[in-house]
Amino acid sequence: MRYSYIKTQVKILMLLHNTKDIYFLCNYYKISILYENITCKGIFYIDEKSTNFIFFKKGLTSQEEIDILIHEFGHYILHKKYLLHRRS
Repeated sequence: MRYSYIKTQVKILMLLHNTKDIYFLCNYYKISILYENITCKGIFYIDEKSTNFIFFKKGLTSQEEIDILIHEFGHYILHKKYLLHRRS
């Protein structure tokens, strides 16, 4: 995927919601944030009921958490249709 496409999508979201707050955006899009003992730093997941989650490894710094949250939210925005349809 091209960087310019991603950059455009981010600008649209910031204008649409009048915010850069990633926690607000996750809340708005009903993405639950959970902290678990996982080996990777973060992961985006959609369960069988189409509920959205971002899991964090416990013990991350606040900056690591923000960086990973932005990254995983990007997966939601860019891939949600694919992720939902692959269960069919």
